[in-house]
Amino acid sequence: MKILENPNPLPTTEHICEKCQCKFEYTEQDVIKQHNSDANGRIGGTHYYCYQESVKCPNCGETYIIKSKSGYTSSCITHQMDDEEIAEKFKSLLGTK
Repeated sequence: MKILENPNPLPTTEHICEKCQCKFEYTEQDVIKQHNSDANGRIGGTHYYCYQESVKCPNCGETYIIKSKSGYTSSCITHQMDDEEIAEKFKSLLGTK
């Protein structure tokens, strides 16, 4: 699908692929967000977490990490959480919305 006219364009960011030299723009909707933790519903102690945002080149598929944060934190998980709950927890820990 191609947009022919857009009265309300989303903000974009430009990037040049290092692999194929394709110059492309991406929006927040194109960003792939991943949240990982080794807590596995464990209560107490510390656990390792990783948050990463990336985009893929639309020409060759090369992945580019645009934001990454990881480390250890105290576990305050009191019940098994689904992916959305984990994502919200990491967002609050990272100070993002």
